[in-house]
Amino acid sequence: MRKRANGHIWMTAEQFYNAAELIWDAEDMNVNAYLDPLLVNYAFSCELILKASEGKVKYSEVSHEEILSLVNIESVVRRHDLKFIFEKLEQETQRVVKLEFEFSTNQRLISLLKECANYFENSRYLFEKKQVATI
Repeated sequence: MRKRANGHIWMTAEQFYNAAELIWDAEDMNVNAYLDPLLVNYAFSCELILKASEGKVKYSEVSHEEILSLVNIESVVRRHDLKFIFEKLEQETQRVVKLEFEFSTNQRLISLLKECANYFENSRYLFEKKQVATI
């Protein structure tokens, strides 16, 4: 299995990021009223960006009569935990992602991945968590 970056996953990540940015940058709305979608979209975009770093071909059907073939490309990693996803990438991929992230943001990647590891899951499935009733 040959692993390589996946543009389709990257494009989806960009869409979720752009949706979060619309909420964040909107001057005429209360961000707190959209906090869960904001967190879900930012966290999911981070997840997809990491997953786009290494993709694999799961299914491919080539027809000799057609120029294009059917291909199912997916991430090599499953789950939503950002730190887990990062740690499952090949060492060289981890090194390059970490280097680029820290150079461009001046922040520590691993500590952020640890802190934000479950933001998607916690925000997306918030209604399934046990809640403390207040009276």
